[in-house]
Amino acid sequence: MAKILFYPICAIVLLAILANTFSVALQGSNPETAIWLNPLNIDARINLVAKKIRPKNAPKSDGLSEAIQTGRKYAPINARLISLDGIYNEKNNSTSKAQELFSTSLAILPTEYQALTYKFRYLFKKQEYVKALDIINIVSKRWPKRQNTFLPFLPVIILNQAGFKHASKLFSSSRQLRILMITALVKNPVTINLAVKLVQNWNARDNNSYWDLGNFITRKLLKNNKINEANLAFRSFLTKKQQNEYKYIYNGNFSNPPLKNAFDWTIKKQVGVSHKFKRRKNSENDNIQKPYLEIYFSGKPIQYRNVTQVLKFSPGDYTLNVEYFAKNLKTPKPIKISIYCIKPSVNLAVYTFDSTDTKTTASSIPFNVPSTNCDLAQIYIHTDFLAKSWRNRFSGTLGINNISIEQVVN
Repeated sequence: MAKILFYPICAIVLLAILANTFSVALQGSNPETAIWLNPLNIDARINLVAKKIRPKNAPKSDGLSEAIQTGRKYAPINARLISLDGIYNEKNNSTSKAQELFSTSLAILPTEYQALTYKFRYLFKKQEYVKALDIINIVSKRWPKRQNTFLPFLPVIILNQAGFKHASKLFSSSRQLRILMITALVKNPVTINLAVKLVQNWNARDNNSYWDLGNFITRKLLKNNKINEANLAFRSFLTKKQQNEYKYIYNGNFSNPPLKNAFDWTIKKQVGVSHKFKRRKNSENDNIQKPYLEIYFSGKPIQYRNVTQVLKFSPGDYTLNVEYFAKNLKTPKPIKISIYCIKPSVNLAVYTFDSTDTKTTASSIPFNVPSTNCDLAQIYIHTDFLAKSWRNRFSGTLGINNISIEQVVN
């Protein structure tokens, strides 16, 4: 008798195993068949409901509701299924019921993505910005690639005083979230000043990241041709002492390390030339060591245009002042310092360094900034075009003590 029962039982078990195996194999591509093979396959049921509920005009059918409720009976604490039930209620205008379900889902699994995103939209609409920011924080850390979903919402949140205060505190420890926030704010002219203020708030916590974000803001503004805003943002990141010293050229005496900002000195590396910020006495009787930029040429042929800075002028007459010295400097063509309008490209001033001046030399040349088409300018140290031939080698040192620009008052 036992043998007679054994074989049918084995056959039933084998069929169940096969049905479950095929159900799992089909749960992604054909969830309906997967459920038919195994009604207890919750993943197949989730895939089926998610597929049918995804379109904006999803059918409000009893069949969809039945699929959800049956699944919940089999898996009463499945957070994803509870979220789908919430989405179903949301689409049927049962907002309060939907939010209750989303809260239940998040109580089971705090990182349930669908519940978080629907909860965020609800909180944003209700102007509960502090709680909405908490959700952005969770989603951005759990799924970094999905954080851009929140970009359109951030400027509105930050314009709210409570939202700004909470964001400043909440995102202070995450560089990734700070960049997300700044990216959102610099896109909107209304919130650019808030981006600057946030960076200033974060300065006390992380000075390195402070200038990383400050440079990010100015690059974005310059790229969008917001020249005045970019220059004002750069100025606002400086200390009061730096602001007082900054007229048209920042760090003209090369006393501070580069900030890697367009409105500071940008120095490009190149084989055959090196750049160092150093200090030296102007004379043997001078006890004060003054800073300078050392440009050392090692005797190789180069095409040189390595030291630049973006400038913001108003129309008018100006004077370019240069203080420098040379040491064993030999160049096939003179080294120059030029100022030009960027768009359109118009030369404003050109000064040629004297390679024979071994003592510190101070010189000045006048120039004029036109009233139109010169919103942004650049100063750069360079040579004219020269073929890279071993007959055209640069060697020796050019030391620049100071570069400054003054406006002529008529």
